[in-house]
Amino acid sequence: VKPDSTASSESPAAALENKSLLVYESNLWARRALSGAILDWGSRVRVCESTTDLLHQLQSSAPDLLILGLSHPEAGNQALVSLLGRIRSTYSGAIVLLSADPYLAKHINEGGIPLTGIEFALKPLRRQSLVLQCCRLLTTSATPAQIPARAPGCLAGLQLLVAEDHQPIRELLIQLLSQSGAQLTAATDGQQAIDLCDNTDFDLLIIDLHMPHLDGLTAISQLRQRGNEVPVICLTADVTAAERKALSWAGADAILLKPIEEATLLETIYQHCHQGGKMPADAGAGQKSGLVPRGELADQLLPQLLQTLARCRESCNSDDPKRLKAALHDMLGLAGIFEEKLLYALIREIAAEADNLSKEEAGQLFDEAEQLIRKH
Repeated sequence: VKPDSTASSESPAAALENKSLLVYESNLWARRALSGAILDWGSRVRVCESTTDLLHQLQSSAPDLLILGLSHPEAGNQALVSLLGRIRSTYSGAIVLLSADPYLAKHINEGGIPLTGIEFALKPLRRQSLVLQCCRLLTTSATPAQIPARAPGCLAGLQLLVAEDHQPIRELLIQLLSQSGAQLTAATDGQQAIDLCDNTDFDLLIIDLHMPHLDGLTAISQLRQRGNEVPVICLTADVTAAERKALSWAGADAILLKPIEEATLLETIYQHCHQGGKMPADAGAGQKSGLVPRGELADQLLPQLLQTLARCRESCNSDDPKRLKAALHDMLGLAGIFEEKLLYALIREIAAEADNLSKEEAGQLFDEAEQLIRKH
């Protein structure tokens, strides 16, 4: 558990005092750090060293909160879903899941485990963030918050900051989230996002990973260094394993890959602003699966796609790999919000094989991409 650079010397949150916390973490050093931190909060702690011990203790005496570390060998998705199913058969209380996997919530949800009453903490952990997550769970009512049955208005009252350098994508996100009831502020790069966060207490920041001047990773890192704990969702068309790890270390709370599904984005925002509340299965009824531009935004996006595709062709023909890489990234970002999934897959294929394609092969693939764009 990493100490916060701006950690307060005040006493632990009252919500944690005298509470019973059960910890399962197979890593000895992580287990000791967690136990020590919990004792500092004024809580009573019990520690489990195996899943058998964990299930036995849950059956014998249910804790106020279960902290479940996922660095143990059986942290595969199927094994984890099975373990959580066994836990939920005997324990309906609050759970904090500690993991380095930013997609853990998605894996669990796909396994049929309800996410209500569960908080997700990305490793490496920041002490203050973990305290706040535990407090949120323990002070939440018995029925966790849920997104209303209709998505419009589900984000009412939230102040969100969107940092995205591509104007069509930025306007599309603002349009969608405004229709869902949120109040939106826009930034075009990471530095603007930092400046706005310095002056406004936002409920959540949505930031693109790759931006000019100051990228998303650096912006998140600088915000955390300043002690700003605003929840952060990072959007990107592509992310390497190293970048994913770096985002986790920097303090990102979630990573969403483009093309982004509308329901997934809304649910992720809601979970991080309302104590892990989950959108019911019928909340997205009638919604399109992707962030699909409509009206004027659709009219703006088509010429943007064609102009960016022309930049790709020009960069390829002029043997400028750096410029081609930048143009392909821009193309991926735009294609990621386009309804035609074949276009996105095709651009990803070109980007992955750019160094190995001849000009003729690349030209043929660009022709295919243009045909897909003009179909709309």
